[in-house]
Amino acid sequence: MRSDLTDDERRFAARLLACRTSAALSRQKLANAAKLSAATIKFLENGRMKPSVRTVFRLMNVPSLGLVTDDIPVALRETMQSLLSQRPATPPEYRVSCSSRGAPCSDTTARRALENVPPARA
Repeated sequence: MRSDLTDDERRFAARLLACRTSAALSRQKLANAAKLSAATIKFLENGRMKPSVRTVFRLMNVPSLGLVTDDIPVALRETMQSLLSQRPATPPEYRVSCSSRGAPCSDTTARRALENVPPARA
């Protein structure tokens, strides 16, 4: 563990590992779901990396992980609560792909494609 981690950040590292293990997620599966690298997950769990707002936000968007606001280090909590309150309650019901094989595309390409999606009918 890094010596400059706060106790709160150390608790987050332990909680992340416990939640991942409890959810029966491998590091790679969690990394894929959170759009992070497996190395980032490993470094967070081992306390070799401080959690950033971006990283915690991505982890909080993996429902099966089960992280809650109280698990977030206090220094990041207010910012995270603000960000989490702005996200949609349910994810959109569409998927954008850039090829006939369903390959994922870049955020910019997806955003441009979604600008042309008609609103869902009631």
